[in-house]
Amino acid sequence: MSISSRTPEGTPHRCPVCRQETAIESSTHGDACCPDCGTLLWWFRDKAPNHEVLLSTSFESLEIDSLAMAELVMQLEEHFDIDVPPGDAEHILTVEDAIRYIRQYRADT
Repeated sequence: MSISSRTPEGTPHRCPVCRQETAIESSTHGDACCPDCGTLLWWFRDKAPNHEVLLSTSFESLEIDSLAMAELVMQLEEHFDIDVPPGDAEHILTVEDAIRYIRQYRADT
């Protein structure tokens, strides 16, 4: 029997991206539930205001071609003070992939 996470005995909620415990429940609409990942998700939403941007949203579905993706990577590098080598950039296919990359880069530096 699983104990409800809303009770003191229950399992805490975890962010679907970084898996850290959080007191905020996940939204069924794909919101990240920890403040750090949620902030990153909103940054991507601001970049594509005419689209519904969820964690699972692919950059292809946002109609981002290779040139636009290169521009987005440059914006990521500048805004978040990170370095994204071309070999890494080609593996970033979804918003969640990008958020995980940013968080991992920050953790490694």
